[in-house]
Amino acid sequence: REEEKARAAAPRAAPPEQSDARLALEREIAQARSEVEAARRCEEAARAEAEAARAREVAARAEAEEAAVREETLLRRLADLEPRPGPPSAAKGGAGGGQHTGVADVAGRSATLPQKIARIRTHYGISPGCSLPAAVAAANAMAGLAAEGGLLQQADRLLSLLEAGG
Repeated sequence: REEEKARAAAPRAAPPEQSDARLALEREIAQARSEVEAARRCEEAARAEAEAARAREVAARAEAEEAAVREETLLRRLADLEPRPGPPSAAKGGAGGGQHTGVADVAGRSATLPQKIARIRTHYGISPGCSLPAAVAAANAMAGLAAEGGLLQQADRLLSLLEAGG
């Protein structure tokens, strides 16, 4: 009986083909584990790169917004330097003819360049986020006009076209 217990407790010797197959499977398992670890390291590196790219995107967006604000400010300063049209004469709209063109505000002063372009953007369906020069260029293209003169002159020409029903 003791011999039977010893045989039962002793590891059984597997046939040679089973031990070779077992060794081959263990090698493949080790290789697969290595591949899993390498893939996870690659995944982490890609995640870190994506986070860095998102940070660069946020920084670039902030820089673009700052540049757009600066552009708008400079365009307003430029518009302030350009001559403003005088009050409407009797020949243009009659004395108190009451033609409201949308170019002048309620006090009768000329609208600012951004106000004019806002009206142009609305009419042509141009995004409010589009810069002033890009909005005018897009409206010129839609209206079939050449980009002649300064930004203010182009905006005035587009508004005149809108008032004429174009």
